[in-house]
Amino acid sequence: ESIVAEMKRIQPDREVNESRLRMATIPTKSEKLQTEGLWVPLVVVNGNVYILPGVPVILERMVSAASSRFGNGLPPRSRRIVYTKMHEGDLAEGVGIIANKYSQVAIGSYPRTEKTHKYNVKITLEADDQAQVEAAASEVVLAINGVDDADKL
Repeated sequence: ESIVAEMKRIQPDREVNESRLRMATIPTKSEKLQTEGLWVPLVVVNGNVYILPGVPVILERMVSAASSRFGNGLPPRSRRIVYTKMHEGDLAEGVGIIANKYSQVAIGSYPRTEKTHKYNVKITLEADDQAQVEAAASEVVLAINGVDDADKL
């Protein structure tokens, strides 16, 4: 009912017909997060399932208005990507030693999936501590003759 009231307030010149009533229907056990200037709320079910609109500009406004609900309040994780012409089996041991040394850094290895890619393996390094990511990435670059831009291969 409050959604219909908001619809009437924001769009007073539009008839509240059956289609608009259907658009205003949300699950009964849900939380509504109102966005200024929009009649449709961001709907949260079970505290962690968000019902999002399909219109990009509306989605952006809703997510921006509710941004404090997303994330854990920590700064974004640091990430580096290193590309190499080496093959995964040839670099695994050296990268494994670096991964053990920098245990707080998540290191992923992704073989080339497209023949058009200039690299054979992409290594990702990710952690909360940027200094750790940079140090580990520097060692990976040296160990696998890597670069930070696949076009440099």
